[in-house]
Amino acid sequence: RPYLEKFSANQKISLDKLEAAIKSRLLSEIKFLDETAEEFKSKDKLNSERCTKQAEELAARLTDRLEEISLRRKISLVPPVVVSCALIAPRSRIESLSGKNFSLDADARKNVEQIAMHVVTEIERELGNRPADVSGDKCGCDIESVTPDGQRRFIEVKGRTVDADIITVTKNEIFAALNSPENFILAIVLLDEKNISVTYLQHPFAGSPDPNASSVNYKISSLIRRENILLQKNIPVC
Repeated sequence: RPYLEKFSANQKISLDKLEAAIKSRLLSEIKFLDETAEEFKSKDKLNSERCTKQAEELAARLTDRLEEISLRRKISLVPPVVVSCALIAPRSRIESLSGKNFSLDADARKNVEQIAMHVVTEIERELGNRPADVSGDKCGCDIESVTPDGQRRFIEVKGRTVDADIITVTKNEIFAALNSPENFILAIVLLDEKNISVTYLQHPFAGSPDPNASSVNYKISSLIRRENILLQKNIPVC
């Protein structure tokens, strides 16, 4: 019983923060779309209707997300079930067995991610957009880019070597994609010695992650589908 009370209290704090963040993001988007629709109302009926429709879709998504959070607040105590186990070993022991230098791997990964960020930033500028690095804000995306007509694009950048087949996406990034489906872009950047391949994906995730998961692994091949590709670009490495 004490555990349930402690868990419920922590869960409430977490869900309160999540609910506030979702309301802030979606209500801001809805307000922006409503204002834009009103501006276009007299001079561009088609764009006005499009903005109104997007606002209605976001309002429906807000209702769904709040209902989901409401369900997650209903906690009951049940007997524990063991679903998996793990062997925990010191990193030094793993290194000695595999001969692999993990610090160099981390440096290499960081370098690939920095290259990917630079490449996507340059692509956005080529498209006439105004990109800004927001990766330090922990807002669910790495780059926030504004198009010439004022539309905001939330771009999550995943840089990998070309032989990689999996990317890891945090729960926050998945929620950002689901909360702004028309504005969120997953940019997958694959690098090798001769070429950089960039793919922009819209609607990359089918649904919400498991509430107990902090991140989810996705196969790159399963994410890249013909119907959700916004942009593909190959850049030769000089």
